[in-house]
Amino acid sequence: YNMRKGDKNLHDVEKNVAEFAFASVIALKDIKSGEIFSKENIWVRRPGNGDFSAEDFNSLLGLKSCSNIPKNTQLKLEDVKNYIEDLYNYTKSTDKKDNFRISYLKKFLNFIGTSVDEEGDFLKQARRCQDKFELDALCDTYLIKNGNAEKDYPLEPISKLVARPNCEVKNTCSL
Repeated sequence: YNMRKGDKNLHDVEKNVAEFAFASVIALKDIKSGEIFSKENIWVRRPGNGDFSAEDFNSLLGLKSCSNIPKNTQLKLEDVKNYIEDLYNYTKSTDKKDNFRISYLKKFLNFIGTSVDEEGDFLKQARRCQDKFELDALCDTYLIKNGNAEKDYPLEPISKLVARPNCEVKNTCSL
């Protein structure tokens, strides 16, 4: 497709089939806020129209739920904010300063950001965050507020947006 300058997108008539053919992460049982995601409480089922696809399953294991999730409900985008918080807390055990921890976290945000909004505003602003306060405000705006937490998270990154994870920590970017 790329050699012929083609586009590999689903046609409208294929979208319903794709949603049925793919799977999303769902709650196997009622999950309480703060409970850790495990193979005992989450799994993948059809349809594939949820925020987290089957490919995301392993990355969700070990993370905490930030809300109550009823049985047989798909996990939502608002849970991404909890994932970001866990990544930030993971670096607390290091002797690195806060600005390094934020830069480290931005490496992961590059990949999350390629699917958040068409214009790439989340990605641009995430790359400019200087501290935890700015990062939290950005995540609240794009992942939680104004109904964003209920929006479907795309199965594929937005094609015009590019992740640059190696450019976030000084002296590690190569061309």
